[in-house]
Amino acid sequence: MQIMQMGIQKMPQWINHWEMQGREFSKTAFSMEQEFQYEVMELPEENSMESGYPLKKFQITHPEEKGVVDIYDYKIEIDPQGKVGLNPDGEVSYYRSNGMKERLLFMGPAGVFEDAVWITGDHLLVAGHFQEDETYTPKLWLVMPDKNTYIQYENPFTTTDYKTESYLRKKLTTISFNE
Repeated sequence: MQIMQMGIQKMPQWINHWEMQGREFSKTAFSMEQEFQYEVMELPEENSMESGYPLKKFQITHPEEKGVVDIYDYKIEIDPQGKVGLNPDGEVSYYRSNGMKERLLFMGPAGVFEDAVWITGDHLLVAGHFQEDETYTPKLWLVMPDKNTYIQYENPFTTTDYKTESYLRKKLTTISFNE
């Protein structure tokens, strides 16, 4: 729990965004929901994002230079003309420096991965939300890639007034989302 709280401190923009959704939201109210051991899904694949690709600068570099994590490229589709579309699903991918791509997390249309930060070389904190029926709830996933484990945290705060891509629009200011 302490390592997760350290990670939250490194995501002030995401915390502020959720605080603006309602005064009942508290960054200290996250509690462990479940711990998962996941099966490694990796394949040989280099990070193909060129330096000029609009999402490249939003990849999160491992603190020990062991690769980069991408949380947006699967969700956000940018065609050759620059038109932006949203895939209903999302994925957190880890492009390791050894040339392997590993899927760390996957989520269907019920949620969005919104932000992420390396807390240590062994701990990645991913932030997002999940929709159940008409309510949206902020979630956290503490991923330990070398142990093939993640812990999912829930927050008691819910709202029915939330635009799924609202945080993405705030964070990815250089992307021209279609209205």
